Amino acid sequence: AQKNVVIKKYFTYSALNSLYNDEEVCEILDCDLIKSVQGINRPIVENYNDYSSKVINFFSDFLDDKMTAKELLTNIDDITRIYFFSIKTPVGLIMFIILTTIFMIILLSIILLFIPELRKYYQFLSLDLWLAYTCGSLLVLAAEIGKFEELSELRCNVNHVMMIMGIAITFLTILYKLIINFPKKNKLSDWIKKHKHLYLLLGISYQGILSALLVILVPMNLKEIIINNGKNYYRCQYPAGASVLISQVQNISNLVYFICISVLIFFEWNMEETYQDIRSLTIVMCVDGVSWVLLTIINFVNIKNYILYYVHRIIFVLALTIMNHIYMFIIRVVLAKSEKPISEEAKLENKLFLLKDQTINTDILNTHTNSTYDDKAKYDSVRHSKFLNIHYTTKVI
Repeated sequence: AQKNVVIKKYFTYSALNSLYNDEEVCEILDCDLIKSVQGINRPIVENYNDYSSKVINFFSDFLDDKMTAKELLTNIDDITRIYFFSIKTPVGLIMFIILTTIFMIILLSIILLFIPELRKYYQFLSLDLWLAYTCGSLLVLAAEIGKFEELSELRCNVNHVMMIMGIAITFLTILYKLIINFPKKNKLSDWIKKHKHLYLLLGISYQGILSALLVILVPMNLKEIIINNGKNYYRCQYPAGASVLISQVQNISNLVYFICISVLIFFEWNMEETYQDIRSLTIVMCVDGVSWVLLTIINFVNIKNYILYYVHRIIFVLALTIMNHIYMFIIRVVLAKSEKPISEEAKLENKLFLLKDQTINTDILNTHTNSTYDDKAKYDSVRHSKFLNIHYTTKVI
């Protein structure tokens, strides 16, 4: 019917493609022209009206000479394209090289632990704890390296587990040393000292169980960040509900480790055995705290440029790992080897100063202990004096 009516009678093209293989039809119409025509499929997008509106606006700008043909095609493609932080870009390649270089430096720094001339600089932790500390730093870096190229839900979950476990292992090893080195003898310090590996196993297992619950029950998914007139990208996020709660429990747990370390640093500030190590650790904890806060903030900030988002994350992670490991392993040792030895006179003056402050605080403590605590100010003064008394202690008593 279409051949006789549409084509022969009205000389009009038909939508029935099979007709253009008919020689009789081709004598009337240009079949080759019709066969060469390529249709455009309607793109599959969530909001086609929004998509078409953007395309029309881009074409209007192009017709008004506000953009070139290349810019027009790029902008239309960017509406649905998802960009990833890739080593194929100059910035991505530079960041990847820096991360992998630091990773290899940390890995090779283990050799320093086995050099006899340097062992005196690594007395703060035992060999097994230094190895665990190194694994923690490597896990943190590996989590960031895993964000290059195309993201997937599996990679998001693995990266989260490595980051959480890496920070936890790093903090747990430091916390172990500070707990057993507490100036006042106590049952907790004695128990942890006798059960070092059980302490580490419990701490790591706690975070491991929470991570397993997240991965199995409520895994991370990809959140699409849509940027108008920009480049869209993915972020890893947990769906609302139990997953967010468990994730926050993990972060709060690591925060508790951090706070405990900071408090113990204050109490052990004048301990002779770890005098220089405590000061190095103070610098590390300060940078860790700032980096950690910034990493948390960046997850809640709507950064429109995906390159800036990932570069900022890498910078904060680098600050964290460089201070945690390279400073503690390498820079601290170099500074210790280059500094001039303290004279005996200076050592004696320092001991007399500490002994004087400790004696004063002990006298204050004894005075208030023998009196009543009716006055709240006096009670606060006693409590304050107890803290200072521990702070000025130089040896475990």
